[in-house]
Amino acid sequence: MRMILGVGTGLLMYLIALCLMIPVFSMMDGPPDIIAKLTIASAVAIAAVPYFRYVFPHCTCQVKSGRALIVANKYVPESAKKRRKYSGYREIRAQKEFQAGFHWIYFWEEPFLDVDMSRQIPVEHDIESVYTLKGGKKLIRIKWRVFCTPLVGDIVNFARTREEDIIRRVKDRVESFLQGEVGSMSHIGFDSKQKEQLNKKFENVFLGPDHIDK
Repeated sequence: MRMILGVGTGLLMYLIALCLMIPVFSMMDGPPDIIAKLTIASAVAIAAVPYFRYVFPHCTCQVKSGRALIVANKYVPESAKKRRKYSGYREIRAQKEFQAGFHWIYFWEEPFLDVDMSRQIPVEHDIESVYTLKGGKKLIRIKWRVFCTPLVGDIVNFARTREEDIIRRVKDRVESFLQGEVGSMSHIGFDSKQKEQLNKKFENVFLGPDHIDK
C-alpha cells in the first residue's frame, strides 16, 4: 500500500500536468506525432520537478546496511484498552520497523529512531556468584556469557528497553536456571558429555518465541 500510494501520487500529478498541457499544445501547428511527444515530455517534466522535490522524499526512506529504522505514524494513537492476555511487552501500534534497504512510507509517517543492528550487549556472570549442589555441602563457580542483539521484527520493543534492564533480565533468568540445574545435581564433574548437556540446556533458556526477551 505504501508503494501504491507513493507511485500513484506521481501518476496523478503526471495526469494533471498532461491535462493542462494538452490544450496548450493543441493550439500549435505541426505534425501530430511531434505535438504529442512534446505534450507528453512537457507533462513529465512539469510533474517530475514537484514530485521528486516535495513528494518523493516524504514517501520513501533509505536504511543503511547494518541498521534498522523505526518510523512513527503521527496520527495513530496508542491503544489504552486493557489486553486480555499480556505477554510482558507493550503492543506498539503507531511505530513500524524497517530493515536495511529502500522502503516506501506514508506521507504521515516520519523517521523516529535509527537502531544499530550490529550492536551486542554482553552479559556475564558475577565474580562472586556461586551455586550450591544438592545437599548443600558443595559450592561451585560457573563462568557464563550471553550476547544480546536486536532481533528482526522486535526492534520497537528492543529500542524502548534500557540496556541496564536488558542486562538485569538476562542475568536473573540465567542465574535462576543455573541455581535450579546445579541444585538438582549431587555430583558434577564437568566431563565433555556433562558440559554438552549443560550447554544445550543453557541455550534453551533463551530459545523459542515464548522464551526470548524481545
